[in-house]
Amino acid sequence: MSDTAKDTIYVDIDDEITAIIDKVGQSEHKIVALVLPKRATVLQSIVNMKLLKRSADAKKKNIVLITSEASLLPIAGAVKVHVAKTLQSKPVIPAAPQTTPDDIQAEDEEPAVQSDEEDELDASQSVGALAAASTIRKDDEETIELDEDLEDVDSVKEDTKKPKKKDKKNKIPNFDTFRKRLLIGGGILIGLLVLFFIFNRVLPKAKIVIKSDNISVNTDVPFTANTAYTTFDADLGKVPATKKDVSKTDSIKVQATGQKNVGEKATGTVTLKNCAKVDGAYTIPAGTIVTSGASSFSVNETTLLPASTFSGSNTCTTVGKTVNVTSTAAGDQYNISGGRTFAVAGVASITGTDSSAMSGGTNKLVTVVSDQDVESAKQKIADKSKDAATSDLKKQFSDDDLMLIPETITSSVSNVTASPKVGDEASEVTVTSTTVYTGLGVKESYLKTLVENSAKKQIDTSKQGISNDGLSKAIFKVEDKKSATDQKIRVQSTVSTGTQIDQDALKKEIAGKKKGDVQDLIGKLPGVKEVTVSYSPFWVYKTPSNPNKITIVIEQAQ
Repeated sequence: MSDTAKDTIYVDIDDEITAIIDKVGQSEHKIVALVLPKRATVLQSIVNMKLLKRSADAKKKNIVLITSEASLLPIAGAVKVHVAKTLQSKPVIPAAPQTTPDDIQAEDEEPAVQSDEEDELDASQSVGALAAASTIRKDDEETIELDEDLEDVDSVKEDTKKPKKKDKKNKIPNFDTFRKRLLIGGGILIGLLVLFFIFNRVLPKAKIVIKSDNISVNTDVPFTANTAYTTFDADLGKVPATKKDVSKTDSIKVQATGQKNVGEKATGTVTLKNCAKVDGAYTIPAGTIVTSGASSFSVNETTLLPASTFSGSNTCTTVGKTVNVTSTAAGDQYNISGGRTFAVAGVASITGTDSSAMSGGTNKLVTVVSDQDVESAKQKIADKSKDAATSDLKKQFSDDDLMLIPETITSSVSNVTASPKVGDEASEVTVTSTTVYTGLGVKESYLKTLVENSAKKQIDTSKQGISNDGLSKAIFKVEDKKSATDQKIRVQSTVSTGTQIDQDALKKEIAGKKKGDVQDLIGKLPGVKEVTVSYSPFWVYKTPSNPNKITIVIEQAQ
């Protein structure tokens, strides 16, 4: 609070009426300016306003409410309390509401006591001027501005016939407001400039569609791609190639389709006789296979056959020896009848016979993992991984500015595992394998040269040019794959030819021109049948001055 002839008291929104009365009573000067906050509710009550007025009168104080709250004016007018919008405004007593005296004054309320020494406040003077009447005015009187957007309290007069006086005091400019408006204005200007640049430089685009007498030429060019070549020879079709590979490990589960008989094996006896024309006995090792027709049996134990003997007519008279045998596989088909002859594997001079039938062989078929199941799974894995491998190879070649020839891709499988293993009883098997894919890549410019050279032999190059080499849809065929690094290939493509147009030069020539001028200029070119010019966005009416914003499409006229 400044040291002036008035006391300025700032009321908090939470202050009670008793606290305000105490502050007024403790003030040092006769005039007390109460600066009220917005939406102050404490003085919205007629009772509180009367208590404040009565306390001020008792302390011989003149109070002035500094506020713009329209709802407080009738209450202040009813109690005859002065009100001003600011500390520099003229205080007035607002007009009282149109009510009866009983509505305004409580039953037990006494009229406010007016001191003899108190003079009536002059409504034509400001709060500061009233304070100056009792003491010397200070140069540092503070000015408090309240709600600018509320209605002017000064317009409410006690005497409506009294002429309104103008406040001739010079106002100090608010630099913060000026700076804020300056920044907002600058921001708007910059935003407009940016929008102007975007609308006129960035967004405008032009698309020129030129339809000409195009013809299609089919080409079929052989060439050899070899990693050993270091230079490109278009005449001989020698194209330097690069080999890259990628490894893919994958697993697949397939159904087991093999069958195995796990029944009992047949057993029996065979009498073996040594008729070899050699001296001494002959040993038959355990496991020696003896066969009778399609049935084979294994000798259970090592057996020593007596030495061979012959009669005068060269007839073998050696005494045979009986051995136990077991069928090499399970199944009742090994239960063969007796009286059969047997041959011994690897020894033609030893023969055998069985005097009784084989028995005990039974059938019990189960599903097992077969070699064919594993081979089938390996092929499925290779097919499954090929697309991903091809994509990886294309990226590797693309990173080196090369074009992959998919038809050169070869694959090799390694590290194959099957679970369960081949021969194990199971309904399905999981096969895991690693497949290495290898492919050749060449520079697209080499293929472009080969294709265009072939096409130029079929057209009049003085009138027509190549508009599309067709490599994006070309078909490659490998004719001779000598190795992964040396392959003879044919490239077949459909080349589009038409009016010879230098698109870069044409873009520069039509930049900045209106649609009609562009159509006339291009329409005069040889072979051009139709020109369509379109702009975007909708407000663009001429071709952008930036050639990069112009797209030219050459199509074949129908």
